[in-house]
Amino acid sequence: MLNNEDKEKIIKYIDKINYEILDRFHRNINVRIPKKQVIDDIIKTTVNKFTPESKIIITKVYNLMADRTLAEPMFQNANNGAAFYKMDVERELKEKFNFEIPSKIEYEESERKINEWIKAGIITIIGGVISISLKKASPIIVAVVIAGIMTVINKNKENNKKEDLTALVKEYLESVKQSLLSWVDSIAEYYDERVNELKKELENKNK
Repeated sequence: MLNNEDKEKIIKYIDKINYEILDRFHRNINVRIPKKQVIDDIIKTTVNKFTPESKIIITKVYNLMADRTLAEPMFQNANNGAAFYKMDVERELKEKFNFEIPSKIEYEESERKINEWIKAGIITIIGGVISISLKKASPIIVAVVIAGIMTVINKNKENNKKEDLTALVKEYLESVKQSLLSWVDSIAEYYDERVNELKKELENKNK
């Protein structure tokens, strides 16, 4: 798993992007754009930002963990190091996700896909946080999940007619952040499992 220092680097990276999105939101509020348009703009901006950034986050997590793995005595051996690179966990991880950015956010389609993934056990939702099981991912469409987080939040607020827009946007961005951090944990767990499998294979080979 990632250590606390590495996790903090990822958190700061996500926080920086969220700050940029929130700044855009405040500018829209100041020019009195209609509420629905503001929310649509925030969702689209968040999707456009975090869909490609999530791919970068996977690379960051992989590189942080790979550096530690390759520093282990077992992988100082050239053949073992070559076996690690041949396994190509980074490619496996990226194949678990679809990073395409849609030209338009289809909320009904997003909700339908999320319900489909819940039934398949691919994702779980707690509060507004969407977690992913990488063992079952097939692949997950990142844009659908990021847009769908707002749908999840709004469903939890159906009985709350008076809603502060700023609080809603902040809750949405926090839920996106916590969802991404949950994905980071899943990525690290998947990485550890694959590396442990390789270690056992190499140990058996050298017996």
